[in-house]
Amino acid sequence: MIMNVVNMVMNQSMGSESQAAHHLHLSSSSSSSDYNFSTSINDSHRAMSSEGGAAATVAAAAADASGIPGFALIENLSRINYSYYYYDYWEDEGDRRISKMPLMEGGPWRLYALMSAYLIFVLWLGPLYMKNRQPYNLKPMMRAYNFFMVLYNAYLFVNGCRYLDFGLKCWGCDEAVKPFRSEAIGIVWLAFVSRLFDLIDTVFFVLRKKQSHVSFLHVFHHTLTPIVFWHGMKFTFYPVCIFPIFINVFIHCVMFTYYGLATFGPAVQKHLWWKKYLTKMQIIQFIIILIHGLQPMVLRDCPYPFLTRIQSAGSAFFIFLFVSFYINAYIRGNRCPGMGPSKSEANGIANGSNKHSITDQNSNGHIKPE
Repeated sequence: MIMNVVNMVMNQSMGSESQAAHHLHLSSSSSSSDYNFSTSINDSHRAMSSEGGAAATVAAAAADASGIPGFALIENLSRINYSYYYYDYWEDEGDRRISKMPLMEGGPWRLYALMSAYLIFVLWLGPLYMKNRQPYNLKPMMRAYNFFMVLYNAYLFVNGCRYLDFGLKCWGCDEAVKPFRSEAIGIVWLAFVSRLFDLIDTVFFVLRKKQSHVSFLHVFHHTLTPIVFWHGMKFTFYPVCIFPIFINVFIHCVMFTYYGLATFGPAVQKHLWWKKYLTKMQIIQFIIILIHGLQPMVLRDCPYPFLTRIQSAGSAFFIFLFVSFYINAYIRGNRCPGMGPSKSEANGIANGSNKHSITDQNSNGHIKPE
């Protein structure tokens, strides 16, 4: 019996050990499973952190790159709606009444193309074409051109007097800063076209092989004036902005009359002693425009367009150039290459080869204040 009790105790002990071993195995398996699951989760977190780090690195690199000169500009340029600025911007911000006229619809791109073609011809293509050719005799054509311009500018001046009340509407803070009436659009547009006709002047110089007369002042003025005129008419179609053109067409009448008469030869040229007074008229013109453009400094509460300040600054620039020319040509008697005559040439003592001399039968004038 004692032996039976001992066997029972030993069996229970072995059962307990087996159960303990079984539980240990289960616990071990569970721990292993938990370890593997935890490891899997940590690996996933590390992978996600790695991806997030890469994204953060890219973002940081982009932020650093934004500080590189030109990067922000390139980024901004890529966001611009170019089709809008090509056409719609000019129609939305400009005077829609002006868009009905030729060359005025949309942006100034056709005018820019025309002025680019002008510069290419007078500075490169024209001289290259004339390099091995004889100068053209354009005297009849130039005479017709000059007198056509006299009549054209006279027509503009007469109508300008009618629409601007002889220029009085261009002063002060009443009608001067109000949109110009629609009936005047046609005449102002014709004044703009006259600036394009002025380009023919330079073409005559090139075809006559007078390239030395294609001076910086001449080309600068003939190029800039139509561009400023276009933008002014498009955005600031007010009497105050038209005033410089009103004065200038009168000066053109006198100027082209002189040039046209000079084409008739010595019989007429001897009576053109008043050339230096034409230069004085041009200087007075710019002084008046300068004073006119300073109105915003006096009438500070008046909403003058910014173009008046540009016109005033341009007048000051041309006053300097023309006064310098007058001093050199008529007081010191020094020749300014491509700009004007010497004192002897102004007195008619020249051989006819200089466009600035009144004895040059094919001349079409000196610097033009246009």
